[in-house]
Amino acid sequence: MKRKNFFIVLIVLVGVLVVVGAFVPEGKDDSGDFKLTGELATLSSNPRSVSKTVAVCDEDNFCQDYKVICRNGEEISREAVPGAVIQKPSDWVDDRNIDYDNLCR
Repeated sequence: MKRKNFFIVLIVLVGVLVVVGAFVPEGKDDSGDFKLTGELATLSSNPRSVSKTVAVCDEDNFCQDYKVICRNGEEISREAVPGAVIQKPSDWVDDRNIDYDNLCR
């Protein structure tokens, strides 16, 4: 009896995993490549590649974090980090002295 119950529970668990797995996103971008794998391949294929985040603030002191990928000092891509935003007070002064057009230099 115990063995029969064990196999029933095992079959139900496997079935649930298969059903749940059918609805989990694959982590692929529009071209069908895996996002993380492609990004790691880009960075590892060139040791002069760097990935970093930087907060970019506008004239109204609204700041958004971006993930920036650089290769040999040139910007390859800039992607907004979802939800990574902040509104600074109107009297706040950004003293970081960042050149937003040359984030990779």
